Amino acid sequence: MTLREVSTRRNRAERTDLGTSLDRALAILEMVSGNGGGTTNAELARRLSIPTSSCSYVLQRLERTGYLTRSEETRRYELGIKVLGLAHGVLRDTGLPGAVDSILKEIAEKTGQAVIIAILCKDRITILRRTGLPELNGVDFEMGSSFPAHATAIGKMLLARLSDADLRELLDSQQLVKRSPRTINSKDDLMRNLVDIRRRGHSTSNGELFMRIRGLAVPIMDDAGQTCAGLTVAGPRLRLDDDEAIRTIHDGAAMISKRLRETAEHRRSLNSPFDVLTALRHFAADRII
Repeated sequence: MTLREVSTRRNRAERTDLGTSLDRALAILEMVSGNGGGTTNAELARRLSIPTSSCSYVLQRLERTGYLTRSEETRRYELGIKVLGLAHGVLRDTGLPGAVDSILKEIAEKTGQAVIIAILCKDRITILRRTGLPELNGVDFEMGSSFPAHATAIGKMLLARLSDADLRELLDSQQLVKRSPRTINSKDDLMRNLVDIRRRGHSTSNGELFMRIRGLAVPIMDDAGQTCAGLTVAGPRLRLDDDEAIRTIHDGAAMISKRLRETAEHRRSLNSPFDVLTALRHFAADRII
């Protein structure tokens, strides 16, 4: 074997190792994000089906660079401040906080519930903004939290807005894990539920993620008529047949869509290359959080 062949093989191996490490790091961040209370090395290694030594190597790199922190008491890993910084950077660039915070506060005051904006990230939702109730039955739905889409009102709404082809491809590659006794874990049942959501124009959940927490959700649309995010109200005392609450979140979603379009138009008028609606869709596709 020539020196050039040895060098080429080594470079290929390094690129493969880099890709594997990067894939593992992203998978670990997603798992830690979706698991409140932190996760251990052993738990992550088991879920990733990799040796604990390999998982430990990636965890140490993520901890050293600030993307994860580890509790000295529990030895469990949680998201670090670096991830929060990325999230704040994305939100700042999209103009989302200034565009929607006053609307979310108004919805929270009218409904008496928590109000959340989230996006679809493959088979999970990621929370971008929330206000209202500080906790829902002890669960803090904070910015950056990630939950299974099929177990939430906002997730089912966003799934229902996918094309039939994209939805089938997504469901074929995923398992519907039960998060509570009421979680839909049959793909046929979920498909029927999504068809009904498309017909109604809003989605509901009743204890499907956490018992006693109910949710109503509607889509946030861009100027091309595409869904870029979802808006939900959630709480233990929410009535799922409350017509006033449904009208309130529909009106709120329309106002948010309008403000996001205005923000994007203003940026374009300044010759800014950043489009808020495109950014939201890219944010969902690329799993920045």
